[in-house]
Amino acid sequence: MRKKDDQTERYLAGLRNPSVHILGHPRGRIYNFRLGLSADWPRVFDLAAELDKAVEIDAYPDRQDLNLDLVKLAAAAGCRISLGTDSHGPSQLRFIDLALASALLAGVQPDRILNFMTADELRNWAANTRELNRSAA
Repeated sequence: MRKKDDQTERYLAGLRNPSVHILGHPRGRIYNFRLGLSADWPRVFDLAAELDKAVEIDAYPDRQDLNLDLVKLAAAAGCRISLGTDSHGPSQLRFIDLALASALLAGVQPDRILNFMTADELRNWAANTRELNRSAA
């Protein structure tokens, strides 16, 4: 996680894995501790959108990963978005508001947010994405 070189190919390889549905903790950033990984984010988001994969907004306060600029890029590329809190206890679930605020400020459309899907819609998306990516592999 402390690599300084571009990690684009690593992200693209991960997204091409049919078992991966969500690119979680996209940068691995921790405020005042770790800058996070760098990549050609437009390429990463374009592939995620093409493969109908999601990227996570990790809203834990010292992560805020993706930042607002990257959420805007992901939304413009057409990525699905997963809102997460990185909670390690029930009291931290409230951080979901930060992820939602980020998605709203970035203009993410509600139909692109996994958390807004019904359980059946989410299962169907996961199955369809897995099948789409198996046939593409």
